[in-house]
Parts: sequence; structure tokens; C-alpha cells
Amino acid sequence: MKKLLLIIGGGFLLIIFLGVVGKNTPTKQPTSQVKVEKQEEEKIAFVFDIPSLIGKNIDEIKKDLDSYKKKFLEPTSDQIKLGVKEWEVEFEKDGKSLLVTYDIATKRVKDFFISSDDPSGKTKDKNHLLELGNLKENDSRYKIEFVKTLKDPSSFTGVKISPTLKYEYEILSRVEGKTDENISILIKVGEADPQGIASEVQKSCKKQCNISLFDDKKAFELDAEYTNKMMSYNVTVAEREAWKKKNTVFLADHLVATVGYSFGPYAEYPLKDSYYRELKSEK
Repeated sequence: MKKLLLIIGGGFLLIIFLGVVGKNTPTKQPTSQVKVEKQEEEKIAFVFDIPSLIGKNIDEIKKDLDSYKKKFLEPTSDQIKLGVKEWEVEFEKDGKSLLVTYDIATKRVKDFFISSDDPSGKTKDKNHLLELGNLKENDSRYKIEFVKTLKDPSSFTGVKISPTLKYEYEILSRVEGKTDENISILIKVGEADPQGIASEVQKSCKKQCNISLFDDKKAFELDAEYTNKMMSYNVTVAEREAWKKKNTVFLADHLVATVGYSFGPYAEYPLKDSYYRELKSEK
């Protein structure tokens, strides 16, 4: 009987011992899981979230990145008169540099440039440059260009990001007064969304503004001629009427839309009125 109890007791102690040892023995992680976790630790977080800036104008970007903006000078009126059309703003965050080039007249961003953060000023690691800006090479919202160094084409000074343009247009004229702006825009013939272009241009207005959209540059020139010349006191009523009879149909066909504080709400082909229809029927 004692022998039986000793055997049972010994077996019970062995079970307890194995249980304790089992609890204290570390569980070995699969090798693949360890590698994934290590890669995640090594992967850097982006510094500039470029995709979130796509579609914004320079004023909106300055607001978003205000705390990272480096000191810079705005273009002067003299520089603009001399023909300067583009300007740059630089931002710096965590020792990384972002340069934004924009159109002065429209305030549309032309491109972003993220410099290599390597002390040498260059790198061969494209993935690292992409990670700095939270970028993907196949994103349809923008185009990627790795800028090569002059002496070593296999190395890059940084990456340039050019937003894919939603709208194509040209500012033909921007006349700024004390309290208002008058902006004339050239759009392509058959533009599907002229109102969208007008709305985008309105974002760049510093003051209350009037916007005219033309799809032919000649129509813009005729409109300017009528305003600056035909409304002069030196022009007789007969001369003015003759000019209107000759040019109104063409001008009305190519003044696609107007919007603004003096024009009123957005309106397409505003000159196609009864006088236009009368002239049209005569031809």
C-alpha cells in the first residue's frame, strides 16, 4: 500500500514539474513572422503627405504646412511685370526639404520636389524617396520623376512630383484694381466643365473678381477692343454700331461663360441674346 502511494505521489509531482517547466519555456515565433515585424520596425513613416496636397493651390498648401515653411520672399509686382510667371516655396520638416513650384497668376502647383536626405545630397534608393512623400509610382493623380545627378546617372538628388492636371486653361489677362480683379481665361474648344475652371480660378482671387472664359483668343481680343476702344468718346454711335454688327456673332459664339460680382452668377454664352439671334438670322 505504501509503495502504491509513493508511485502515485511521484507521478503527481512529475506532472506538476512538467507543467511549471512548460509555462516557463518561451514559445518560438515562426521565422517569417519575425522578419515581417522587423521590416515594419525598419520602415520609415512619411514626412510629407504629398497625395493629400494634390489638387490644392499654393495658398491652401501654405496653410496646411505653415509651421514648416521656411522664410521666403513673395514675387514683387516689378518681377511679375518683367515676365516672371513661376515662384517657389520651401518647407522643411524633420530635416527633410520640400520645394513647391507654382504659377503666380493661377496659384496652381506645377510640381513638388523632395530632396534626398542623405548627407551626400544624393541617393540610389528610390523607395526611400517615395516613402518620404507617401508616394506610389503608379498613382494616377500625379507623375513621378527621379531627378538624376549630373555626374552619376545612377544616383538621384530627389524626386519630382507633377500633379495630373484636372483642367487645362491659360490666363490671358488679369487686371487688378484697388478693389477688384478682372480675369480673362482661354479654355479649349469643347471643354466639358467650364464652370469647374471658373470655380478653380475664383480660388485664386485676392479681391472680388469677374471672370470671362473664351475658347478663342480672337474673341478675347475683340472684347478688349470693344471695352478699350469702341467705348471711347472719340468713336461715334454709327461706328460703334457698325463694329457690333460685324463682330457680335463671333464674340458671342466664343465667350463661353462669365461669373463674378458685376457679371452675376455663372452664365454660359451670355451674349447670345435677341440682338445676337437677329444678326445670326441675317447671315
